[in-house]
Amino acid sequence: MQLKDKISSGAYTRSNILEKLFIPRDVPHLSGKDSEERQERLAVRRTIFLHLDGIAIAPTMNALQTRGIFFLFTEGKPISLELILKYFPGNIGYLNVALRLMVSQGWMKHQEIDGEVFYTLTRRGGIAVGLSTIYKDLVALIPTLINIKDYFFGDLSLSLQSKLTNGMNLSSFLLRAKRQWELVESDDEDYQYVCCQILHHLNGLLVGPTMVALAVAKVFEQIDPQTHILDIEKLSGNQEHLIEAFKILALQGWVTVQGCQVQFSSAGLYAVSRAYAYGVTVSYLPTFEKVPELLFDNPAILWRRDTQGHETHVNRPLNIWGSGLAHQTYFQKVDAIIRDIFNRPIHEQPKGIVDMGCGDGTFMEHLYNVIQHQTLRGQVLDEYPLIMVCADYNQASREATYNKLKGLQSPVSVIFGDINDPDDLAKTILAKHGIPSSEFLHVRSFLDHNRPFISPRMGNMGCELTSTGAFVCRGRMIRAAELIQNLLEHLQRWRPHIGRFGLLVLDLHTIPPELAAANIGYTLATAYDATHGYTDQYPIELNQFLAAAELAGLSPDPRYQAKFPANDLATVSLNLFLPISPQE
Repeated sequence: MQLKDKISSGAYTRSNILEKLFIPRDVPHLSGKDSEERQERLAVRRTIFLHLDGIAIAPTMNALQTRGIFFLFTEGKPISLELILKYFPGNIGYLNVALRLMVSQGWMKHQEIDGEVFYTLTRRGGIAVGLSTIYKDLVALIPTLINIKDYFFGDLSLSLQSKLTNGMNLSSFLLRAKRQWELVESDDEDYQYVCCQILHHLNGLLVGPTMVALAVAKVFEQIDPQTHILDIEKLSGNQEHLIEAFKILALQGWVTVQGCQVQFSSAGLYAVSRAYAYGVTVSYLPTFEKVPELLFDNPAILWRRDTQGHETHVNRPLNIWGSGLAHQTYFQKVDAIIRDIFNRPIHEQPKGIVDMGCGDGTFMEHLYNVIQHQTLRGQVLDEYPLIMVCADYNQASREATYNKLKGLQSPVSVIFGDINDPDDLAKTILAKHGIPSSEFLHVRSFLDHNRPFISPRMGNMGCELTSTGAFVCRGRMIRAAELIQNLLEHLQRWRPHIGRFGLLVLDLHTIPPELAAANIGYTLATAYDATHGYTDQYPIELNQFLAAAELAGLSPDPRYQAKFPANDLATVSLNLFLPISPQE
């Protein structure tokens, strides 16, 4: 029996090696229906995680294979980044990001010897390299996937079908996916393992953009709540292309398609409820389209703006949609902290809140609503108004924030702010309100790892912190020691402006790639490391982040600490940092 037949029949789940990859683990003991439902939901989440791996890995693997870099590698032989650049000139920083992603998939190992970075192909990596040409055609479809909403819902005469080259279209890839991409069976367990990784990678590049397009168009809201049936004929869009969309989902076992009727399974309904999980990674498809240029050509290509001045490396509205929904779980923890702070006696409460990197004001609006409706402070806003200071570097963001918050009961200041210049922020706040910055609660959500890089002004401060991350600034590789020093100086600049109410920080982290490789399908690390590594962002491991904060004079309040997930695979953290007194 070929692998494609095993997967179609479900027989593949009986293979021990595949159980390690695809069957949920660490499931609490439950009985009967509860256990089955929990297993099913965990399986859907694993599938989504593997799909997200694929959106990052497919264009990366294809770029490396097309350039011929893998000809340098033989299994078990370390190859230095410098040697790769000698034969294949490119941008060392982004090449380091790309190869580190291979480590996260278990296809390479890496080590640093005397300041030089080496990568070694593993046995599974050798198998993946042998199969790497399988990514080529689907990666060529990325320009269509970027605009797949138009493909599904645009006027047929204007659809992107006419722009596809070499006769490739979504239906042809659907046929390949039905044939399990022609992957074949082998008695070699490593070969089976890699084939199943690649299978999910390829499926993910089709499923992710499809799920996002349908969710953003509110298609899933039209599922009949009683029968769980969706009638495609009632949708406005290209009927033929929409049927293709649901046939893609049918390959995941999430729906069955009969004519124009789509029946959702229980797993499919759960997948629909988690469609937003694809949003952020899919929003970076413009970045993934440019991976060959990033690695081997112009390292600044992502930073060009279009004729309207918009970003070209990310679909920002889609990014905001996906991240906003994904962050709801984290904001529930934030709300509990906000309620605690603003239920204290008035003289023990902050004068207001400062949100650095306010975006469109959504986070501040949310915090205001929590305070107004769920705290003692909300009952006395007339007497003790909550001063809301919203700072952002981007003028469009400031305008959007002002329009969103101008009708609220409390005073709102919308000002220019640079996360790398807290001194200027403090001066502006003092000038506008006559109150020191330290009398406010400072909040930030997913901004510190996205700070513009500034070369450290001081030498290494004697710390022994490090990171396994791959860091880049416009193509230049930033060594871990330099990045840690940059983080220390960044936090030290903020330290004088953080008072007794603290700095509430939600932020993103990486994990060691070897840990990610040992937990394929259980972490979003590969997708995060790709989107952030290719776009000059700097998430480091949570334990190193906390250690750097302590060295900078900031200590997290243990009552309010949280990490997601709540184990060693944590890639998101919540901390309320308070200044460490000299006596401590």
